[in-house]
This record gives sequence, C-alpha cells and structure tokens, in this order.
Amino acid sequence: MRLLHRCLSASLLYLPACAPTLDFTLPDLDGNQVTPLRNGNVVVVAFWATWCGPCQRELKEMNEMYLRLHPRGLELYAISVDGPETADEVERWTMENHYAFPVLVDPDKRLFSRFSYGTAIPYLIIFDGNGEVIEERVGYHRDGVSSLELFLDDQLPPPSRRSAVSAPTGR
Repeated sequence: MRLLHRCLSASLLYLPACAPTLDFTLPDLDGNQVTPLRNGNVVVVAFWATWCGPCQRELKEMNEMYLRLHPRGLELYAISVDGPETADEVERWTMENHYAFPVLVDPDKRLFSRFSYGTAIPYLIIFDGNGEVIEERVGYHRDGVSSLELFLDDQLPPPSRRSAVSAPTGR
C-alpha cells in the first residue's frame, strides 16, 4: 500500500509513476522487437535524438566506452526519441557513427515519458544486474562519459584476460 501511495503521489507531481524497469520492448532500426537482456549485466539506457547536439557528442563518447566495457558485461541501449519529422535521420546517423550497441526507436516517446522526470535529453538510466536503477543522469556534461565510465567500472566485474582480447561487433 505504501508503494502504491508513493507511486500515485509521484504521478501527481509529474514524476514517473514508479521506478523505471527493464520490462519494455521497442523496435530496432530494422523493425525487430528488442527487449533488453536480463542476464545479470549492468544496463545503460540512453535517450537521445538526432537533432540534439549534446546527445550526438555523448553517444560518440559512449560508443568508445561501450567497446571497452562490453566485454566485462555492460549492455547499452540507445533509444531515439526522434519524432516523425526527424525519424529518417536516425538510421543515417547510426550508420555514419558505427555504433556498436543496439539503437532502438521510441517515436511517440511513451517509454521516455514513463522513465523521465521531464523532457531533457540526453537522459541516462543505469540498471544493476538485478534490474534495479542505480543511477540517473540528465543532460550533457563535459566529463560526463568519463565519470560514467568510472562509475560503471566499479559496478562491473574486474577485467579478465579474455575480455581484453574480445570486442563486440554491431551496427
């Protein structure tokens, strides 16, 4: 009952109704329905748009971070909130930047509205291996991705010899 009251109170304050969860499915750029992996890995969900300059800078930096940390168990899902007027740019932007992580689309911003406290992007949510929110970050900061990498480094298992050799491939 206390959780229900807190969730209802939060929704009256224009906050997400309850804490974000990894229980969602969105289409990728090929139209395939993707549900985030729930395999005990740390998961970063990054909301962005092609028209958002700070988002573009952050995603480029996060791609490099992802390549370093994915072998240790990091999962990252970049979710575009581009509307109909810029939706065609998402695939072009993704291909030009060679993102190694999955790019999903949320054109009607339903998931973004469910997760966020407002309208600001970039917006990141970090989930631990149990699917619990451990960090949220709003906006772009010059040292944001480097501080994020330090934070994630503490959340992930130590590097192994194998992870130093393997690197993910993707879009």
